[in-house]
Amino acid sequence: MISTDTWTVMRMITWGSEYFGTKGVDSPRLTIELILAHVLELTRFELYLKFDRPLNDDELDRLRTMVRRRSSREPLQYILGEAHFHGHVFEVDASVLIPRPETELLVEEGLRRVHALRCLDV
Repeated sequence: MISTDTWTVMRMITWGSEYFGTKGVDSPRLTIELILAHVLELTRFELYLKFDRPLNDDELDRLRTMVRRRSSREPLQYILGEAHFHGHVFEVDASVLIPRPETELLVEEGLRRVHALRCLDV
């Protein structure tokens, strides 16, 4: 996967997008951006501000492990160890279910109905 050449942030985004695309991973560019941002402890926006930043060997090793896991279809949330739900970040691993977008819609609808109740409606 990774040779002795210098791997920059932008080079890794380009490579990862193509690699995940060939593996049939949904949203290949977003996937590599999220993994890379996690490894480098940056936001996705900061990746593009530091597009020419070289990755060190430790970062490449961590990235390699995460890329392998994702290419074998492990959910990205398990790889990153977190899932976003209703404006909050939750720690997740393989022992918990990942919150689904549909569940978030149900929570929003439930909250909307609760807030719509008036004192006499109770």
